[in-house]
Order: sequence, then C-alpha cells, then structure tokens
Amino acid sequence: MRAFFMDKGKNNQYGFTLIELLVVIAITGFIMGVMTLMFNVINKISRSSTSQNIELSQVQQAASWISRDIMSADNVTPYSSGTRLVKIGRYLWNGTDDIVTAYIYYDISSSNQLLRTVDSGDSQIVAQFISGLDSTGTSLVSENISENRTYILTLQSVYNNSPAFSSIYRVTRRIP
Repeated sequence: MRAFFMDKGKNNQYGFTLIELLVVIAITGFIMGVMTLMFNVINKISRSSTSQNIELSQVQQAASWISRDIMSADNVTPYSSGTRLVKIGRYLWNGTDDIVTAYIYYDISSSNQLLRTVDSGDSQIVAQFISGLDSTGTSLVSENISENRTYILTLQSVYNNSPAFSSIYRVTRRIP
C-alpha cells in the first residue's frame, strides 16, 4: 500500500518525469520504424524471389515438354516467325493396338502461354509467361546445322510484359 500513497511532507515521489516518458516514446518509435522498414524489405525480397521461382519453373516445364517431344520425334519443323514455335511429328500410341504418327504443335498465345496441340485437338497449356520470340524477333526453336538432329531451344519467360529469365537447351532427336 505504501507505493500508492505519498506523504505530503516527504520528497520521495513515485512516477516518471516528462523527459523520461519522451525518451521512452522516442526509442519505441525508432524501434518500430526500423521493424517496419525491415518487414517491408523482407516482404519485397520474398515477392521478387517468388516471381523468379515461378518464371524459372515455367521455363523448365516448357523445356521438359518440348524436349521430350523432340527427342522422340520422327521429324521436327521449327518456325521462324509467328506464334507457332515448332511442329513435331512423332509416333504415339492411339489407345488400341496401333502406333500412329501424330503431329504436335507448340504455339504461343497472346497471353504468353505455351500451348501444346496434338493433331488439331484441344490445346493444352504447358507453361505460362513464355515468349515465343527473342528481342530480335527470331524464333526460340532452331535447328543446329553443325550437329545432326540437334535443336537449340531458347525459352524466355515474360512476366509483367518484360523479359525476365531466359535459358538455352540443346535437344537431340533419338530416332534417326
């Protein structure tokens, strides 16, 4: 009880002075400002890292699909312009006892999606954020003349309408 009552005649007062309160408020404000700044920086780095991981995984996924089809292709026709990247003729099992030649087309949609179409059927989205042409307007799938049955596959991600990530793959057909 002694802490709550003060004697009028004594000089022993309990509590904080105005200066002490202002110092505590200033230190608390400084610490909160630094914490807010650090939170914003970490959040920005996290968002940037996440978008880069998405772009990288989309490029790898697109390369995986196209590489798999080119490796087992009977013939490959790269396109040098337009939205079509490549036409691949390969043997596919038709669901019964027959193996037939099917044509697989890889196209880039207007919304930067890589589409895979088998024999004019329904298109399947293979990857998003993929550009079909490089900055010079050249197709991203080309045949390497110096090596037989080898194709250069350059895939470029486009995120927020700006090229962000690019990777080059060498794919060799297994079927002579």
